[in-house]
Amino acid sequence: MAEPQWIDIAAAGGIREWVDAEVGKQGLTDPGVPASDGEKKAYKARRDEERRETVLYLDGNKVRMDSTETYSSPDAAKKAHERLKKMLAGEGYKE
Repeated sequence: MAEPQWIDIAAAGGIREWVDAEVGKQGLTDPGVPASDGEKKAYKARRDEERRETVLYLDGNKVRMDSTETYSSPDAAKKAHERLKKMLAGEGYKE
């Protein structure tokens, strides 16, 4: 992600609005638990299908990580894959 510019923040309507927009662009928003019973069941089912498991290993002077994320559909997994690649590249990791 590029350094934020004040002109972009102002154009978004302020810091909070800019942050919300950036979080949305990265697919990190969660609308929360809906009000109706049917929507709550669907929400909980989706959250139950999205599982994350991570194991860290210490190997001498190295730290190794094995992580698995399971999503409700191939499309959701593809979106997560793209989001994670961007996030890791931003942290300096190489493919």
